[in-house]
Amino acid sequence: MRAFSGAFRRHLPKFLVCKTGAVLSDCLTSLEIPDSVTTIGSAAFSDCEGLQNIIIGNGVKEIGSTAFLRCKGLKSLTIGNNVEKIGNLAFLACESIV
Repeated sequence: MRAFSGAFRRHLPKFLVCKTGAVLSDCLTSLEIPDSVTTIGSAAFSDCEGLQNIIIGNGVKEIGSTAFLRCKGLKSLTIGNNVEKIGNLAFLACESIV
């Protein structure tokens, strides 16, 4: 199973809104990707500046390019044991995890 592709995620704010009225990228603070997911698509969670914690399950084999680009609030990142490929710029501008 693939995680959201960048193309799909770009359409989310049109219909997925947090309780506060903010779009997904503004209110998503924690993300756990289950073992059933094998790929995180390019730009899937880019610009989620409020995202602070990510746990990527052991089923994920590939993290697409720019998947988490500019997740500036990211403080904690756990990557599963089976990741074989991390795309270019996947974590660019995630300043807190340098």
